[in-house]
Amino acid sequence: MNILRNEAISIETASRAAAIFTALGDTTRLRILALLLDGRQSVSEICAAVAMSQPAVSHHLRLLRLTRIIRAEKEGKYIYYDLDDEHVRGLIERAIEHIQHE
Repeated sequence: MNILRNEAISIETASRAAAIFTALGDTTRLRILALLLDGRQSVSEICAAVAMSQPAVSHHLRLLRLTRIIRAEKEGKYIYYDLDDEHVRGLIERAIEHIQHE
């Protein structure tokens, strides 16, 4: 989808994009997303990596799922989380590259 620079985006599109940036504007959620750059992770793996409780991590995962930044896949009794698509991967990678470039 190409957005012409001289055209305004719809209110709905702007609202959904703002929700994504809001979700990305949290240190813990960005740490979780950076983990997922390497592939899918279970809740317990994420909890161990970010040194947080399962309820706290689940809260962040829920918000990331609602904004379609990540997706969940259940296998048996475990739920694995992964980045939703390559667009999300690109957003996270570009943000990290931008910081490392400074």
